[in-house]
Amino acid sequence: MTLPVLSIVFAAVGACIAILGPILLFIGLRRPRGLRLFPAAVGVLVFLLFTFALEAPAHNLLLHIDAVDGFVSPRPWASALLASLVGGLFQATGMLCVFYFLLRRRFNTLGSALSYGIGHGGANALVFTGAPLIAILVRNYVPDFGFWLPGALRFMLGDGFYSLAGSQGSILLAQALLRIVVFAFHLAAAVLVWMAASGRSHWGLYFLAILAHAALNFSKGLYGFGLVGSIWLVLVISAVFTAAVCVLTAWLYEKSAQTYTALLHYDPASF
Repeated sequence: MTLPVLSIVFAAVGACIAILGPILLFIGLRRPRGLRLFPAAVGVLVFLLFTFALEAPAHNLLLHIDAVDGFVSPRPWASALLASLVGGLFQATGMLCVFYFLLRRRFNTLGSALSYGIGHGGANALVFTGAPLIAILVRNYVPDFGFWLPGALRFMLGDGFYSLAGSQGSILLAQALLRIVVFAFHLAAAVLVWMAASGRSHWGLYFLAILAHAALNFSKGLYGFGLVGSIWLVLVISAVFTAAVCVLTAWLYEKSAQTYTALLHYDPASF
């Protein structure tokens, strides 16, 4: 199948956004915000571990429970909700484990939280947008691309996403823009979980991150199950929701920073 020219252009733009965007953002903010490479690398590894080694098997295990499977299988909205909740739980829990057990002593800063978010969100963008779009472009010129790859990897990079080759260029563009929104959300979620794990704010922010992840994924899940017919509608909803989460995160950080500073300057002798 040969892609239309517009689809090729949008696929190439989307791949560049998904792959180069996180890298350029890290380079641009490294000095101004004190970003560190180690937390970013950890973010990549933890995303891959919790998404493919833990989240996917856990979701499949739940579907093997007769009561769960009997409820969600005939109800696409319930399937989308279950996948969204499981995804939110594992994504936020992966962040929590990293910030609490690994980064809390040497990398307990906002810059480290943003670094982790860039790594986590960048890996997400690469796996779910960058690699598939590159596969679409390559298979446009090399139809048997990927035949030598392992089955699961071949599915991710080729067969599973080759159906997008028949999509309009505008849909490919919407997918790329949606990945920018999701990337911004991961930055905000990383800061929320970091504030909870570092003691700067209430542990409830961890649960807030879970619910926020689930809510964002739910709209995409509804589109995936065909319950929402327009990817552009999903993009608008996701963008508005992510903007609200980012504003809330910034407000909570400023509030926690004021409290934290007050505690650092607390003088018992003044009472």
